[in-house]
Amino acid sequence: LPAAVEVAAALGTRVDRSAWRAACALVDVVATHAEEEALLERGVARPIEEGWAFTRQRYRRAAAERAWRSGRWERSHAAIAEAYGARGRPDRQGAHLVQGSPDQGL
Repeated sequence: LPAAVEVAAALGTRVDRSAWRAACALVDVVATHAEEEALLERGVARPIEEGWAFTRQRYRRAAAERAWRSGRWERSHAAIAEAYGARGRPDRQGAHLVQGSPDQGL
């Protein structure tokens, strides 16, 4: 599984494309259009207005577990929180702050 998919898994079932790409850039991962297209073509994701959504939760969970085992899960959440914060989206930032650094969310 590509590292960009791990970041997407941290975003949740619905993946906001701009937040995904921004968070990936913050952790030095490139989220390519080709990766997104591959997920759509394989039926692992479906397009939605703001990006795409996982259609197979087992695939999302596998990416999340891989990120967790490799120590990248918290880093992904911290990057997502930063990306949402930069976009003025505190409504989406909070949960990721808690996941990215427990002290920040308290």
